[in-house]
Amino acid sequence: GELPLELQPKLLRLLENREVQPVGAERPHKVDVLLIAATNRDLAAMVEAGTFRRDLLARLTAAVVELPPLRDRIEDLFAVLSTLASARGETLAPESVEIEAVERLLLEGYPANVRDLASVLARVRVIDAEPGLRMWSLQEVLGRTSTPSGRALTKERVEQVLAETAGNESEAARRLGVSRGALRRFLAQRG
Repeated sequence: GELPLELQPKLLRLLENREVQPVGAERPHKVDVLLIAATNRDLAAMVEAGTFRRDLLARLTAAVVELPPLRDRIEDLFAVLSTLASARGETLAPESVEIEAVERLLLEGYPANVRDLASVLARVRVIDAEPGLRMWSLQEVLGRTSTPSGRALTKERVEQVLAETAGNESEAARRLGVSRGALRRFLAQRG
C-alpha cells in the first residue's frame, strides 16, 4: 500500500516475468523469488481511487492470510508479549508477568495492534529494567484506565453508553473503542 504508483510496474514485472533489471545492466536477470507482502491499507479502495494498480493487486492476492486484530486474539497475548521481549533480547517467563498487568493490557483496544503493544513494552522497559511485566510500571506508562481515544473508561461512562445502546454490549464496546471482550472483563471486574 505504500509503494508509489510509478514503482508498481517494476514490482509487477518481477511478479509476472520473474526478472529484474539492476541499475546499469543492459538486460534483465531471471530470479526465483517468493514475495510475502503485508499491509494495513485497503488496497481495493486504493485501486478504486487510482493509487494502486488493479493488475498488481491481482498478483499480490494469490494467497491471502488475514490476521485478526490483537484485541480479537486475547489467547495470543502472552505469545505476542514473549515474541516482543525476545526481539529485545529478553526472556519473558510466565511467572514474571503479573496477572493484573495482563488484565490491564486486555482493557486497551490496540488500534495499531502489535505496534502499540511493542511501544508500550518499550516504554515500560525504560522505567523498569527488571525482566517481566509488573502492574506498577504498566500503570506509569498507560496512566489511568482509558480507551484508545484517551477518554477515561469509568464505571459511570460504561453504564451511560450501555444505557444509550439499550444494553447492546457490542455497540457499547464499539462506541467506547474497546473490544467486546475487554468491555465484559471491565464489567466483571467493576460490576
